[in-house]
Amino acid sequence: MRADRLISIVLLLQANGRMTAETLASRLEVSQRTILRDMDALSSAACAALGLKEAADAAWLKLRAALPVGVREQAEFVRQRLLIDSRNWRDSNESLTCLPVLLEALWTGQRLKFLYEKADGETSERELDPFGLVARANRWYLVAAKGADEPRTYRVSRMSSAQLLPEGASRPEKFDLASYWEASTNRFREHLPRYDATFLVTEHILPWVCYRTSRVLSQAPAGDRRYRVSLRFDAPQEARQFALGHGAELEVLEPQELRDYVIATAQAVLAAYADSAPTRAPLEAVSCSVAVPATSMPAAGPRGP
Repeated sequence: MRADRLISIVLLLQANGRMTAETLASRLEVSQRTILRDMDALSSAACAALGLKEAADAAWLKLRAALPVGVREQAEFVRQRLLIDSRNWRDSNESLTCLPVLLEALWTGQRLKFLYEKADGETSERELDPFGLVARANRWYLVAAKGADEPRTYRVSRMSSAQLLPEGASRPEKFDLASYWEASTNRFREHLPRYDATFLVTEHILPWVCYRTSRVLSQAPAGDRRYRVSLRFDAPQEARQFALGHGAELEVLEPQELRDYVIATAQAVLAAYADSAPTRAPLEAVSCSVAVPATSMPAAGPRGP
């Protein structure tokens, strides 16, 4: 759900009073069904973070009152059966204290000044022309530029001490926020690090191995109640930790460097315990299994690529 369209709906209804879903759909170049879904989503975290929760609720009431009786009943029927919640299960530690100032700068067309902390902890002062705000999941980003430079994306939670500057912001006439974000997202994905690995896993731990379905590249039975599974990781370090976390119930097939690393680490672990262990149990007597909660993990079974 695009936050810019939700905010546009709120502002249009505040400025014009009652507007039909058909009129809003025409103004925003979307379908009437999209408008009805958007109105339901106006109670979600996007508008709450911007301080527009009350305005969003009022906007929904205005639109509902403007609908014909039959459509109004249908909209209420859907609203009571479909809820869009954009929050994550874990509480976000994103600091959004600068959002109101950023929003005001966008509405008034003023330049911004703020302190920005980079990923390595370095903090510096920025003076920028704001172009737009983007909400992705529970994170907010500011798209802005310095003078004639290319637009860049800044994470709002890394900003502090934001304030408006007296001079007006310069915004390119043909700049389109949605187009910029789509291109920026594609460039980011293309440069994401990637490390693929293939494993032979037992049926018992298959649900754990395939729990994050987005990283499963392929899965196929390999006989003897085992499966050949290929996974995508962000870095070799992540693959190493994963490979060592399932004991003897997972065997690295490729790449060879990962297989060699696991073998060397296993030998080092045995050597570290060799002098301190009073007795040694046979390897086959040691269970390396992880108890799989039946209610929280998917059932084991083959997947396609």
